[in-house]
Amino acid sequence: MNERDPLTALKQLIEWESFELLERIRNKKRKSTVGRKPFDAVLMLKALVSPHLYNLSNDALEFQIRDRYNFFRFLDLKPEGRGPDTKTIWLFREQLMEHNLIKELHEEFALQLQSKGFKIHKGQIIDAGIVDAPKLRNSREENAQIKAGDTPERFKQNPHVQCQKDIDARWTKKNNDNRYSYSYSYSYSYKNDIAVDAEHKLTRELYVSSAEVHDSQALLDMLSENKGKGVWAGSAYWRKNFELTLWAMSYCSHIHQKGTREKPLAEKQQASNR
Repeated sequence: MNERDPLTALKQLIEWESFELLERIRNKKRKSTVGRKPFDAVLMLKALVSPHLYNLSNDALEFQIRDRYNFFRFLDLKPEGRGPDTKTIWLFREQLMEHNLIKELHEEFALQLQSKGFKIHKGQIIDAGIVDAPKLRNSREENAQIKAGDTPERFKQNPHVQCQKDIDARWTKKNNDNRYSYSYSYSYSYKNDIAVDAEHKLTRELYVSSAEVHDSQALLDMLSENKGKGVWAGSAYWRKNFELTLWAMSYCSHIHQKGTREKPLAEKQQASNR
């Protein structure tokens, strides 16, 4: 992919007009001809893909669309034309979620990449990241209900309160380690387990859970169909029974082994981890 302008390379690589799944969003008839027509669904899909190449927020993406010619060219817009704003981008993402299209679009995107030669040749790398959610200011009773999977009565009675509460995230303990200190902190968050292929570094699988779910519970769901290839992951994913499972499934495990206080890793195991 062109490192100077990855958007140009991505536009040439993907057949964007082939995403027929997007028709489910635009098949609703307009009640009135008053007002502006919605942006083309393919244009909006491009707009959602582009910020991941530059790690942009919706607000930053809106600015780049207005300011950068390569974004206009990628979205097939004219410099004097208008582009989608922050709210339009957010609403389109919500529509994709409402129609359950995210996974299907990702699979179609992956199939196109594979047809252009971006296949998994060496294996996949799996890792997890924490995504913080807004902290809740609830009573102890309400927090206990949320932890048990129930919705507090106060939230049900007041929709304005409920829409401000994220009751699917959970608390977890994070390591705050740097050169000078090592400590823990608690975070109300989600967890993203991501599998990328070892050669092209393209995302192949994604597993989203609340933060208290252990990394090892996502491992088997993250494996691609490429048997015989390597699987690299940190020690949080290691379990002795997983090694046997991966061997039985014809995968080559490179997962870091994990020692304990009673049974630390041998020098050979430490070298293998490195």
